[in-house]
Amino acid sequence: MRKFLFLLIGIILLMLACPSNENVPNGNNTENQDPGNGEEPGVGDEPGDGEEPELRTAAEHVRDMRLAVNIGNSFDSVNITGIAGQTGWGNPAVSQAYIKSLKTHGFTTIRFPVTWADYIGEGPEYTVSSSWMARVQQVVNWILAEDMYCILNVHHDSSPNIGAKSWIERAAHPDEETDVMAKYNALWHQIANNFNYASDLLVLEGMNEPQFDWLTSRSFSVPTNKTRAFDTLNNLNQTFVSTVRSTGGNNASRLLLIPGYWTDIDITIDNWGTFFKMPTDTIENRIILSLHYYTPWNFCGGNSTTWGSQSDRNSLNNLYNKVKVNVLDKGIPVIIGEYAVNLYNMQNNAYTSTPKNSANRIDWMLSVTQKCIDLGICPVLWDTGMKTSNKGMADIERGLGSFNISSDLRVMIDSVVWPSP
Repeated sequence: MRKFLFLLIGIILLMLACPSNENVPNGNNTENQDPGNGEEPGVGDEPGDGEEPELRTAAEHVRDMRLAVNIGNSFDSVNITGIAGQTGWGNPAVSQAYIKSLKTHGFTTIRFPVTWADYIGEGPEYTVSSSWMARVQQVVNWILAEDMYCILNVHHDSSPNIGAKSWIERAAHPDEETDVMAKYNALWHQIANNFNYASDLLVLEGMNEPQFDWLTSRSFSVPTNKTRAFDTLNNLNQTFVSTVRSTGGNNASRLLLIPGYWTDIDITIDNWGTFFKMPTDTIENRIILSLHYYTPWNFCGGNSTTWGSQSDRNSLNNLYNKVKVNVLDKGIPVIIGEYAVNLYNMQNNAYTSTPKNSANRIDWMLSVTQKCIDLGICPVLWDTGMKTSNKGMADIERGLGSFNISSDLRVMIDSVVWPSP
């Protein structure tokens, strides 16, 4: 009898220690539930069975990014002297309503260019301003909350002709390489740690249009300078990948976007393997190549009004075939991080009163977009905000309560033919 009582008590205690799943949502461990404590949007779900979920490849993600747009001339604004801030180039502060409007217009990905030069402290810590980081994070969270991809980058820090604020291009100078690499590592370490919470909807891009024109022209007439230029870019790209991966967590498999030299198709691909080299990674199929497309420049940003001849189309097809054969067919996905055409002609660095031919402008935008979609490339329209004085690459309004898009862009978006699921 005593043994029976001990056995009965043991069974009761065991039942009390092991509650059923009836009080746990979906029958899963409570550690996998929404904590409801203000966790940042875009956080990936933890697997409930202890197994790692199978990662989709970078190429699969790029196809899902579909149609994308840049928030240009905002957080990337920078002046040689003084601090431009996010409104320094004429656009209003980015609002959540504006982000929501981009989704309603048909965009599924936003590239978010950010220039950090004005907000980085002195070495050796190179601490980023907490207020600037918080504001960047706010916009990133707005994008992720819309279930859109967000491409966050380091933008004009690598641009030419912005004085000391073009600090990344000084990495090719032997006397400055060590300091620049340390600063670049510190910057990306902070960005990566700050955004480690985000899911695969957040893509990190190392730089924008990296170049070392102060060292060598794009003709690369001096072989030693050409070697130095590409070696520097390769080192920066590798530092970016290694730094992000070292922060662990979601960044251990974060999608990373690697810029080519000037993000130029010809310069990057013609020097592929011998000079330009993709960085090594600790995980497979999580790196993407970034290229830009503004061909022909005389139409996109110059004084040519029309586009669409057979020669024009041959040029487009030849350049994208080069991307296909040399990059895509080798298993490396591609994002065209910028492409656009001005509304008006430009001559001597000033907009003229001559508008581009609207039909040709639509034709160019649609031809480039469709080519990208057909090849599994994500095209990211460059847009600088439609303002009264802006006759440039500006198809989207950013005014208070007004986020209309141009008729040219509307026709282009509505005309794209998407592949069957």
